[in-house]
Amino acid sequence: MSAISNNFVYTEQSFAKSHEVNTSGLTKIINKIVGLVKDICFALPTIISRMSQKKFYSDPKTTPIQDIEGSKGLIVMVHGLNAHPSQFDRMHKALLENEETKNETIYRPHVPNKGNCSLNSAAEKTLQRIRAWALKNPHSPIKLIGVSNGGRIVAHIAHQLKVEDEVLNPIRVSCIAAPLFGTEVIGNAGDQSLKSRFWRFLLKTPLAGSMKPIVIKEMAYGSERAKRLVSQMREGARAGVVFNTYGSTSDSKVTPAPTTAPLNVQNLSSKFYTNEGHSSIIKRAQSDIIDATKEHMKERYVSRVCAVSNSIFGLARSIGDYFFPSRVAV
Repeated sequence: MSAISNNFVYTEQSFAKSHEVNTSGLTKIINKIVGLVKDICFALPTIISRMSQKKFYSDPKTTPIQDIEGSKGLIVMVHGLNAHPSQFDRMHKALLENEETKNETIYRPHVPNKGNCSLNSAAEKTLQRIRAWALKNPHSPIKLIGVSNGGRIVAHIAHQLKVEDEVLNPIRVSCIAAPLFGTEVIGNAGDQSLKSRFWRFLLKTPLAGSMKPIVIKEMAYGSERAKRLVSQMREGARAGVVFNTYGSTSDSKVTPAPTTAPLNVQNLSSKFYTNEGHSSIIKRAQSDIIDATKEHMKERYVSRVCAVSNSIFGLARSIGDYFFPSRVAV
């Protein structure tokens, strides 16, 4: 692992030591094989969903967020690169079956170009929809859930909402198998070796999903965009955003595992699994994410109480300043 990562994520050695992970060659190979098999089992039931256009798969270019009557907040689920909203079919069903979340507003957008574009472009339309919803529901909690590249997208959206737009909504983010600091599967930033250049050429072919050059550049491990995203997360956390990250040491697409949990981000808790693949980890993390979502939806009332308290305090202060103006020594 390159030294460029030291200020952003664990080195692989320190990660293995702190998380008591066995990184021996044979164990790693076996775990990745198990992870790949689980990925296939996870993906099979979604094939039919991918071929259909269900009512809860939304196009953010044309479909605004539809509020559910009695909803306490908004739950947004963002799929990965070259993927589909069906990745969250199981989790969506579980949310609808849960007494505490069945009436929440859930938004599952198709990411423009399936995310095969710059991070800003991939997030733009969904950000606009969430921003409009936040303006209409200024104290209602927003829960952002993203898998893989979707995790990068929701981390970026959280920063834009809380830091740039300064929305009042409590925001909590769950990033699943997200290459927040890039992934070595695409390559290391700045590596211009012949092997690396040939690999980047292959990534642009249909065999690898016809990745756009901007995606390869931004998602390379330790890229400038990756560093900026981690910085955005740090700024968002200081503004009150809460992050939960979920990674797997058996993920064959997002490596090394510490890239899913950047360092020095306040309000960030991370969880790592073994024997889970890049997609199957969604199922493994589901119960934790739903529990966190239920807790987050309760923050609607806390946010409103704080807002009312601040308004009363501000009014009392203004009245006090009017009747008892402070003297300024000259």
